[in-house]
Parts: sequence; C-alpha cells; structure tokens
Amino acid sequence: MVEILMGRAMLELNQILRANEINFSILAALPALFLSLVVLMLLRASVKQDTRVEGRGKIARVQRRLLIVEVEKKIVQFQNCID
Repeated sequence: MVEILMGRAMLELNQILRANEINFSILAALPALFLSLVVLMLLRASVKQDTRVEGRGKIARVQRRLLIVEVEKKIVQFQNCID
C-alpha cells in the first residue's frame, strides 16, 4: 500500500516537474540575458562617447582649416602691401 502511494506521489511529482520544465529553462537563462544586456549597454555607451569625440575632432579640423585660410589671406594682403 505504501509502495502504491509512493509511486503515485513520484508520478505526480514527475508531472509537475515536466510542466515546470520551461519555467526552469527560462530561470536558468535569465542571468545570461541580464549579463548580455549590461554588456550591450556598456558597448553602446562607449560607442556614443567615440562618436562625440570624433565629432569634436571634425569640428576642430574645420576650425583649423578656417584659421589656415585666414592666415593665407593675411599673407596675401601682406605681400600686396609690400609690392
């Protein structure tokens, strides 16, 4: 009689575990999912910083070119004054 009850209990427990197998799989995958999200956020933040720095570099390059143009204009004016 005890063996029959134990067998039923084991069968019911087995059915419960099979029904929750998907839940266990999801719970096992959650830490990896959170870790990958954190890594993606860090990568995204670093890429944004790189583009900002690159933009500043482009602006600085344009400003240097404008300064060079102004210097060339002054040199031409100076040469015209000398002539």
